[in-house]
Amino acid sequence: MTSLSIHQLEPFGVKLTNVDIDSSEQRDRIRALLYENGVVIIPANGASIGAEPINADESLLKLAKLFGKIENYHPVNESKDVAGRVQVLETMGNTGIPADSFLFHSDMSWRVNPSRASVLCGKVLPPSGGDTCFQSTNLMYNRLSPELKEQLHSVSALHSLKRGYARVNRPDDVKSDVKSIHPAVIRHPETGVPLLYLNPNFTVAVLGMSEPESTALLNRIFEEAIRPDQILSHSWNPGDVVIWDNLGVQHLAKADYQGLRRMHRVVAHDPHLRTERYVRNSGQVEEAKRSIEYYLKRDDNRAGYEDWAVRYEQDVNRASYNIPRTATGILAQHLGAHNNGSSPLILDVAAGTGLNALHLMRNYGLTNIEAMDISTGMLFEARRRELYRAYHEEDANQPFPMPSCQYDAVLCVGGLAANQIRPQPAISEFIRVTKEGGLVLLSMREADSEYIDEVHRLVAAGVAEVVDKHSFIGIESNQEIHHCIFVLRACGDDSSSQQATDYNKARSPFGVQEILKFIPPGDVVFDGGCGTGQHAQHLATVASRVVGIDSDAARVAIARELCSNLNNTSFEVGSITELPFEDASFDVVLLAQVLHHLGGEILEVNELRKQCQQAIKEAKRVLRTGGRLILVTTNREQRRAAYWHFNLFPQSAWERLDSVWSLTENEWFTSVMEQLGFVAIGNATPSESHWIEAQDEQMVSRSLDPGWRSTDVAFDLLKPAELEQFVAQVEAVLADGSAMKLIEAAHAGRASHGEATVYAYELIGA
Repeated sequence: MTSLSIHQLEPFGVKLTNVDIDSSEQRDRIRALLYENGVVIIPANGASIGAEPINADESLLKLAKLFGKIENYHPVNESKDVAGRVQVLETMGNTGIPADSFLFHSDMSWRVNPSRASVLCGKVLPPSGGDTCFQSTNLMYNRLSPELKEQLHSVSALHSLKRGYARVNRPDDVKSDVKSIHPAVIRHPETGVPLLYLNPNFTVAVLGMSEPESTALLNRIFEEAIRPDQILSHSWNPGDVVIWDNLGVQHLAKADYQGLRRMHRVVAHDPHLRTERYVRNSGQVEEAKRSIEYYLKRDDNRAGYEDWAVRYEQDVNRASYNIPRTATGILAQHLGAHNNGSSPLILDVAAGTGLNALHLMRNYGLTNIEAMDISTGMLFEARRRELYRAYHEEDANQPFPMPSCQYDAVLCVGGLAANQIRPQPAISEFIRVTKEGGLVLLSMREADSEYIDEVHRLVAAGVAEVVDKHSFIGIESNQEIHHCIFVLRACGDDSSSQQATDYNKARSPFGVQEILKFIPPGDVVFDGGCGTGQHAQHLATVASRVVGIDSDAARVAIARELCSNLNNTSFEVGSITELPFEDASFDVVLLAQVLHHLGGEILEVNELRKQCQQAIKEAKRVLRTGGRLILVTTNREQRRAAYWHFNLFPQSAWERLDSVWSLTENEWFTSVMEQLGFVAIGNATPSESHWIEAQDEQMVSRSLDPGWRSTDVAFDLLKPAELEQFVAQVEAVLADGSAMKLIEAAHAGRASHGEATVYAYELIGA
C-alpha cells in the first residue's frame, strides 16, 4: 500500500495525495488531519476508492461517512440525486450578483445541531474565479484582544436562517425562518481548542444587548478576527475534492466569475447534541450541562416552544384528555418515590417533537433526558428547542445501540402501535437498557393486546414486575378508546445470559461441512445472526477473517468467549438489516436460520418480506462482486416432519406461522434473488440434527422447562393461550406413553427430509 502523502498548506490546511480510503489507518489519519487542520484538499488524481474515482458521487458519500452520518436535509438546497444525499449546487456568475454578496459562514449555524463536515467537489467550473475561501475559527479566536476574549466567554448569540440569506440577496429562497442560540466561544469536540462560533452571515444578534450595541460588538469582533493574510483560498480544478470541518473553519465562495459553476456536496452531521459545544473556557462537561439548563430557562429560547407546545396539545388532545401529561405525571410520581437525590437519566422513546420532555422539565424539573426516534424531521423540532441532552436517531424495532443498565427510566408514550413499534424486541430492549430497579413506562391502547401479552410474558420470565397500571378512556375521532399505562420495574436478573447459556448447551453447529464446501480458503466471512459463535469457530479454520453479528448481546458475549483463542474472529451486537460495515467488505456472507425470524412476533407476510429483502440487500452491499451468500433455512416439509415439538403446536399457531416461515420457498424470494444479482450455485441437506442432547422421552419432558423453550424462538411466537395448549399436549403425551412415538417420527423425518438445507448463491451483480 502506498503511503499517504501530506502537504502542509499556508496559513492552515493540508493537501493529500496517494489516498486509499480502503485503508483503516488512512481513514483514521484523514479524520485526525481534518480536525487538526480544518481543511483537507484532495486533487482529482490524488486518490480513488475501489474502482471509483475520488470525485464520483459514491466516493464523496464514503468520504463524508468518515465524519458522521450523511445529512439529507437543507431547507434551501435540495438534494438532487436518486438517494437524496448529494446536493447539486449550480450558480451562474453573469447574474449581476456583486462579489461581496457571499459572506464567511458556518453551515447551518442557525440550527441547534449544525453540520459537522462538508465534502465538496468541483464538477463544472468557470474559466476563472469562483475560489472557495476558508478561515480558521481557532485563529480567529486567537487574534482577539484579551479583554474581548474574556467578554465573549459569557456571551451567546442568535443565528438566523432567513436573515442570513437576506444578507446575501436571497431572502425569497427561505420560506420560514429557523433560529438557534449558541455560545460565542465553543470548544472543538475532538481537539478541545477554543473556537469563535460567530460568523458574518448567520449571526444576527448578541443576546442581552440592544441592536446598536450588538451590531457594534459583532463588527468589532469581525474586524479583529478576519485578516486577509490568514485566509486559505482554493482555486478549483475539475474533480478537486475539498473537505472542511464546519466547526473549525468558516468558508465563502467568491462571486467573481462568469458562466456556470456546478458543485456536488455531501454533508455529514453528528446525530447527537454534543455537550462539548456548550463547554466554555474550563472545558468541563458538568459546566456544559449547567449551561444547557441555563439556555432552556432563557426567555428568548423558551417563549417560542411554549407557544408551540400549546398548539401541539390542542391538535393531539382535542377531546381534553392528554396522554403525555398523564404519563409523565405518573412517571414523575414513581421517580419521586424512589428518588436517591440524583437527577435520574431518562430515555424518551418515540420522542417526536419533545412534548414529553417539555412536561417533565416544566412540571417536575426533570431535565436529564435523552431522545430516541426514527424520524429526523420530528427530532428536528426537539433539537431546535434544545429539549434533550442527546438524540438517538434509531429504529426501536432493532436492537438499541445503548449499553445495558444505562437509564433510571425509559418511557414510550404513543409509539406502541402496530405501524410503529413492535412488541419484540422493543419492550425487552426498554428493560435491558434500564438499571436494576429502574422504571419502564408504556402507554398503549387496550385493544392492542399484543403489547399487553408481551408485558405479561416478560413479567412471567422474571425480567420485570408491574408496579402500577393506570386505565382511562380517551376520545379519538368521536369514539371512546380504552387506554392503559403500565409502569414496570426492571428486575435486573441475568435471564438473557441464562437463556444464551441454555441455547449454547442445547444446540450444535448445524451443516458445518456443507457450509465449508462453499467457502474458498482465505476468504473474509461475515456470519450474520452468529448466535453463540458455534459456526464461527469452524469458519475460522478456512477463512482469513470471520466477523459475527447478532442482536442478542448475551449470545455475542458467549461467542467472544468461545472464540477467544482465535485471532481471526470478532463479534458485535447489531442487526442484519442494517449492517455497520463498508460496501464490499466480505467474500462470503452466511445467514444461518435467520431470515424466518426477522418479522419478530408480527407474523405478517408483507412485513417479513420487507425485512427479508432488506437483509438480502445488505448482504449484497457488503459482498464483493463474485462473492457468495450462504443461506441455511428450514422448509415447510422439514418443519412438519423433523421437529417433534412443532407437531404439538395448536392449529391457530400454524395458521400464523406457516405462511411467513415459508417465505424463502416461493416465487417472490426467487424473484428478489434474481433482481439483486444472485445466482444459485448449489445446495446440500445435512443429515445431522441441530440438537446436542439425546432426542428421547427426556427431551419431551424438558420442554416443560421455560429455560429449555428459550433455546427455540418459535416458542416466543406463541400467544399465552397457545403456549398453555402446547404444555397441555406435552403433559398428555408424557402421561399416555406416546412421547417416544413423537421422537421416532422426528428421527424418520430427519432421515428422509433433513432438519434444514444449505443453499449457496454467487453475486454476479444486478
